[in-house]
Amino acid sequence: MKVVEYIEFGILYATVVLFIARYKQLDQPFKRLIFYLLNLALGNTLAFYLFACLHKENLWLFHFLTPMEYTALCIVFHGSLSNPLLRKAILLSLPCFITLCILLTRYVNKMDENDAVARIAEALLVTTWILFYFRELSTTEKILDIQRDPLFWVYTGLMIYFWGTLFLQGLLNYLNRLDRILANRLYTWQYVFEYTSLLTINMGLFCDRIFRRRVAG
Repeated sequence: MKVVEYIEFGILYATVVLFIARYKQLDQPFKRLIFYLLNLALGNTLAFYLFACLHKENLWLFHFLTPMEYTALCIVFHGSLSNPLLRKAILLSLPCFITLCILLTRYVNKMDENDAVARIAEALLVTTWILFYFRELSTTEKILDIQRDPLFWVYTGLMIYFWGTLFLQGLLNYLNRLDRILANRLYTWQYVFEYTSLLTINMGLFCDRIFRRRVAG
């Protein structure tokens, strides 16, 4: 297990524990993030167990985790966006994305390959919904208190993470056929984007707590 993986697991589990500890005090849209965090924690733990403990290939697992991750994020997006058309579009995108993942696994990236194309499609969808949220945020009075909006910090981190995913997965899909060693080295950068995403979730928890203290005071 690499040092970067120890760091990732440490930040991830600490975030899950803090989130659960603060769960009752969180607003409803922010509460829904628990589905994403649990999917991330359980998925990463299972992937590590398969590869490090059982010494088995775990690439097939991500063909299931990617649609599960998008489903968890759709729950968050659906609760945070107020536009009825966007909320319907998010719900409609879910079965479409799952169907796309099945087709990609069947015809493009097999079960023993990295699901790069599905990850790219997920990144495009996720960044789209985040941009719509930022647009809503900019047209409401919330913009005056943007630093107090926990989801602003969460979505900023997710935007960085999925933009990085968009770039890396496209490059990895190409390099895996030419130089797997170089591809594995490049994948290390994925951890940087994951750290950023998890740390901004903690920023959201911190800002939510500080804001509530000030209101209570």
